[in-house]
Amino acid sequence: MTAKQHTQLSHAASEAVRARRYPPELLVQIDQSEPEHCESDAWLALFQGRRLCRLHSRFREASELIDRAVRLFRDADDGEGELWALAEHVVLCYHSRDAEIGLEVAQQALARAMRPYLRAEFEFGRFLCLIATEQVAESIAAGEAALAALDLEEDPWLQLSGRAQMLRNIAAGYHYVGQIRRSTAAAEQAVALAQQDEDLASARPWCWYELALAFWRQGRLSEARDAVESARRLAEAWHHQELWRWAVGLQAQILRDQNDLDQAMAAYQLAGSWGEVLEGPALLQIRQDRLAEARWSCEMLAKVSDDLWRSTDAPTLLAIVELKSGNPQAALELLAPVSAIHEANSFFYHAATSRLYYAAACLALGDHDQAAAHVGEYLRFAAREDLLTCRWWVPDLIEPLLLFALHRGIEVAHAQRILEQRFLGGSAADHGPRPSAHAYDTAELVIARQMQLALLPDAPPHMPGLDVAATVLPASEVGGDFVGYFPFGAALDAADARALGIAVGDISGKGLAAALLLSGAVVALNTVAAGAAPPVAVAQALHAAIQPYTTRSRMNIALCYTMLTETPRGWSVCAVGCGSVPPLIRRASGEVLWLDTAGLPLGTVATAQYADCTEVLRPGDTMLLLSDGVIEALDGRRRMFGFERLERTLAQVPPDADATTTRDLVMQAVAGHSGSHEQHDDITLVVVRAMVAGCADAA
Repeated sequence: MTAKQHTQLSHAASEAVRARRYPPELLVQIDQSEPEHCESDAWLALFQGRRLCRLHSRFREASELIDRAVRLFRDADDGEGELWALAEHVVLCYHSRDAEIGLEVAQQALARAMRPYLRAEFEFGRFLCLIATEQVAESIAAGEAALAALDLEEDPWLQLSGRAQMLRNIAAGYHYVGQIRRSTAAAEQAVALAQQDEDLASARPWCWYELALAFWRQGRLSEARDAVESARRLAEAWHHQELWRWAVGLQAQILRDQNDLDQAMAAYQLAGSWGEVLEGPALLQIRQDRLAEARWSCEMLAKVSDDLWRSTDAPTLLAIVELKSGNPQAALELLAPVSAIHEANSFFYHAATSRLYYAAACLALGDHDQAAAHVGEYLRFAAREDLLTCRWWVPDLIEPLLLFALHRGIEVAHAQRILEQRFLGGSAADHGPRPSAHAYDTAELVIARQMQLALLPDAPPHMPGLDVAATVLPASEVGGDFVGYFPFGAALDAADARALGIAVGDISGKGLAAALLLSGAVVALNTVAAGAAPPVAVAQALHAAIQPYTTRSRMNIALCYTMLTETPRGWSVCAVGCGSVPPLIRRASGEVLWLDTAGLPLGTVATAQYADCTEVLRPGDTMLLLSDGVIEALDGRRRMFGFERLERTLAQVPPDADATTTRDLVMQAVAGHSGSHEQHDDITLVVVRAMVAGCADAA
């Protein structure tokens, strides 16, 4: 690089820093230049350091460059450049756990004259460092001072970008002090501002992530899932691996709080981490009733906790373990000091949670007056902030408290609202098959039932971009419904496109013979569906594999195999039907359509050929894959549930309903139709929703 080119590059970096932009051509030039060029030039070091910090969370490398920029500006006696570098240095002090140093640097810098935007940057750095030192009220004051400084900034772009940055961060501060409504409103404003200029695209994944956190913390779980899906997609587009992991970790937390523990664990495994929360394993173990492991996790959490928030998390979670272990007095002893710490430090959201579980312990001990007092404190806070959750959601402890509050007339409207929203609207707990309550008369039926249940997956896999919920309800007689899932390319670094194959099948016949054919069919299906084989190829290969056996047994297999592949427009759907109920799609607009997947059951005619049908599942669209047990469910007058009733049921599902809600509403409609009439056929329903990702596709 010539001296002239170096000077031009330095000037471009200076302009980009002052404008708070990341010009693509400048990024390319820096990537193509030698590292020493950035290290020897103050503006290049500052630009590259800010880039590594803000876009990639590579804080150690960023700190080295920013420190170098500060020294170079001081050596050149460039006061303005030094201020720009120091503003970034304060932010990095927060990330490197040197918050006290950052506060000192910011205080000294703020005594100097500077433009309003730079003053806002220093106040933003103070906000972060004050959060790190657990001075929450002071941090919010710093954040609001930053917003006030931005009001005085004359450059509209700097005002816009600064407000988007500050609002998404101050949302967390409002949350800590229990201003939940205000927290959500700030995050919503940040998302809206980030849409106003394409140069704010790099801020969008963070804004969506903060909004997802705000929705989750408020208990608005469906909205949280859509927002975090936007964050995940945008983080993926920007190759921001750490934020991607946090987003998938947050998806796991949302799934956990929706009672879908298997899917939550699958998401955690996909993320390869617990997201931002060290306490993730403890709460999941509590929810799974793995209390000995949860106790150990709480003890480990206490050992690694190095701040006030985390130091109160461990005893709160351990108190919940004690409650579930039948030791309410021990829980009270753990919660009393925690509640005092929360109140003293204005952590009102956390305080509400500790009060809720304190009430649970009191209720278990028969101290109804204290239980009423503490659950009343929680409910008054929750009603004021429109809160439908708490810091640690353990529904089997919370539901009795809400019913107790209703009985005592405590905040009846909001207690009832939480019950309706979180308990009576259906949960994701029944993703796996449950045996019916019927007693089986013979050993053969017992063996057949065990074989069928053993071959059914516990839960759908976690596939980014798709919301999947399923249920299999075995009939009183052993039928032959089965479900198979074949995910491809779900991981962040997967070479192949994301795709999910879903098989819904039904063996004709009952009892042990059907169970034996089912076991062979499932083994064959797992073989032929490997490698993301097209649906027609799967159908033809499975047909060829089982046809010699079905000829002798006079049975056959109805199958619908559907492959969903991620595309820029949504998810392409390719389905093949073999004597099965075709897939049913409900568009986000409300339109309902059946796919044309007619075909003979597998194993009926040796020369049978199968054709596929294609469609696109766009964001917000929902698809139902089902066995004939849904359509053929009979009421007391032996009338079928039927195709038209299913269409009407699906059309009436709220357009923003997630897959679990849709599944539960359809199953409720089927159950309402059947009434007390005995179920004679297995009922299988898989619901797939293409998740709404906001503006994620604009990245």
